[in-house]
Amino acid sequence: MGENIFKLEIAGITKTAEVEIIADYPIIRITKQKTGKRVKQKILGYYSGGLQYVDVDLYKVLVTIKSDTSFKMEFAVARDAAAVVRGNDKGKTMIISNVSFEPKDGNINHYSGKYMSAYPKKNDTPAIKLTQKGSEVMHAAPRPDAVALG
Repeated sequence: MGENIFKLEIAGITKTAEVEIIADYPIIRITKQKTGKRVKQKILGYYSGGLQYVDVDLYKVLVTIKSDTSFKMEFAVARDAAAVVRGNDKGKTMIISNVSFEPKDGNINHYSGKYMSAYPKKNDTPAIKLTQKGSEVMHAAPRPDAVALG
């Protein structure tokens, strides 16, 4: 195998691909198309009681490589991030906010990604760390609740 290996593992929905990439890179498209399936996602933030989960929709992801039109991979991911902002735990009920990243401008939504075996640290959830034009700073649509989480 060459020195550039693309490996993607998604926890819970297992799809793995190892592809030798010579002078190209994978293109990962997270679509708006719901798969019709849902998955339990841990709720983050400030609330009492034990761990809580919410069902979130899964969206279709397409992986292609420009130089190899025969390579196609599909799987599903959750695009949402459920969280409770401080003060939104009302005892028997809580207000859940979606604090996921959304691009500020939908026409400027190309990113580079680096595979991470565990995110956050000491967690067993694989992730892809996004950068844009070499920077970790990406302009996002306003999410005041995400800011309130700290």
